[in-house]
Amino acid sequence: MTQTTIVRRSSFLKRNPALMPAAFSAHYETSHGPLAASLPGFRKHTLRYVQNHVEHTDGVEPLFDGITMTTQVPREDYSRGFFSEPDYEKVKGDEFYLFDMSRTVSVLADVLHGPVAPRAGSKAVFLAGSGWQAPDCFALDGALDYSLARIDPASASALGFHGAAFNHPYIIEAWFETPAIRNEAVARADRFGAGAAAMPVREVLIFGPEKPWAPEADG
Repeated sequence: MTQTTIVRRSSFLKRNPALMPAAFSAHYETSHGPLAASLPGFRKHTLRYVQNHVEHTDGVEPLFDGITMTTQVPREDYSRGFFSEPDYEKVKGDEFYLFDMSRTVSVLADVLHGPVAPRAGSKAVFLAGSGWQAPDCFALDGALDYSLARIDPASASALGFHGAAFNHPYIIEAWFETPAIRNEAVARADRFGAGAAAMPVREVLIFGPEKPWAPEADG
């Protein structure tokens, strides 16, 4: 990864089984997001912070319940980030309350194509199967736009606590005109190879160039 590359950290979050999905989503958005964003060590490494709240459909338990995506400040060594900052300690307790740490994993990825900022439309996140190789370009049927990011598997960790494994080489975000079109695409996740996964999500921008973090919100 180089300084000219857009690098994003994506954290795939599984909720604490003691929390119902609605309680998890509410705390993730209104408490956890502002807490992390208020910390100087977080903002030191982050240009944009987006939450993706995974929708629960038909009573099926999703692979993850939330996906945090943070566009990283360009630097020489991406292995050092918020997890290395002293004020990460201030968010750890909330992470143990909110997440099942045994099923949560964070990875770094190079953004190869498409927007890094939220955009209008019904969104889905796809995780390519272990054997899928991204073509030079591809069309995602029905998508208004999409983003493609290549994961660095060596970067996988359980939110900085210990190593972890992640067997998906690419993350694809896609925006569709309607939930129905989006859901049809989600049902065809196998286009991205064996073992691929897809999740319909609700996108929330916590802060970024389009929505600067207000200093008065700190604390």
